[in-house]
Amino acid sequence: MLVALIVLFLIAGGLGSIFVRSSITTWYAFIKKPFFAPPNFLFAPVWTILYILLAVFYWRLDRIYKKNYDEKIKELKGLFILQMVINFMWTPVFFGLKNILGGLVVILVLDLLVVKMTLMSHKIDKKCFYISLIYLLWLLYATSLNLGIFILN
Repeated sequence: MLVALIVLFLIAGGLGSIFVRSSITTWYAFIKKPFFAPPNFLFAPVWTILYILLAVFYWRLDRIYKKNYDEKIKELKGLFILQMVINFMWTPVFFGLKNILGGLVVILVLDLLVVKMTLMSHKIDKKCFYISLIYLLWLLYATSLNLGIFILN
């Protein structure tokens, strides 16, 4: 089950690269970016690691739920799925539509959902909490990058 989840998450994440590839050397190359923007080649490995970690998060959560059938765990699973849908929306909005403000709105909603997910996971499973915290820290960095691009452009 874990391997299948990892493959699923990596495929879903890879679908977003369709929008990135068509924009990275054209539109994105020419917009102003903040001084703390990383080189483009870092995004793919970081997101690959994050999607693997998120698959582990969901797998652990599902295993815990099957043992306990706790409503809080069910709620966290639903929140996780919702934040993943919002996560997958950012790339087509930012890169596909070339909508910097739209991307900022999407990522701010995502931030709020992941903050809630992180707080909830702290009470359920420490490993899920740490995974969620890593993800949240990256998202906050990505949000500041999106905000910086919005301000500069």
